[in-house]
Amino acid sequence: MKVSPADWTAAIIGRLALNPATRLTLALDPDGLLLDETVLSVIQAQGVGVLTYEPERFAAFRYPYETDYRAR
Repeated sequence: MKVSPADWTAAIIGRLALNPATRLTLALDPDGLLLDETVLSVIQAQGVGVLTYEPERFAAFRYPYETDYRAR
């Protein structure tokens, strides 16, 4: 059975509680599926920001989180 990109994209988006009014939604994504161009564009089109966390680049996560998200 072949799965189309639209099917798996919809499945991923459907599992998230995407709501711009929600203060924070965390997603564990070890495979980087949320960073797929199609998935990312659907998430951002719903007005939800995306921050990625990489332990070796902690400051690259921490600064935008503190300045853009934590204050909200």
